[in-house]
Amino acid sequence: MENVMVVCRNCKVEKGVSEMKKDPRCKNGVQKICRDCENNRKKKNYELKKMFVNWKKDLEIEKQKVENEEIEQKKAMKREYDKRYREMKLQKKKNEVPC
Repeated sequence: MENVMVVCRNCKVEKGVSEMKKDPRCKNGVQKICRDCENNRKKKNYELKKMFVNWKKDLEIEKQKVENEEIEQKKAMKREYDKRYREMKLQKKKNEVPC
């Protein structure tokens, strides 16, 4: 079995069985993709997944920033409203005629 040559489905290079990954489900007991191609595929997927996770984290951070800005705007509006309300009450108090 060691002398058997198999063509990699990905790189189309004929390689020995020892250069292929074992897989008992396959007819000849090895996968149709060589170890090098399989490792490259896994590295690429790992990097894509890592990029996606980082992108998702960045998106959450941006979302949180926007929410915090909206909260700060609402707080500022509330402070302004409270200030005007207090001024109005003081103005009414000054305008009242004592009995």
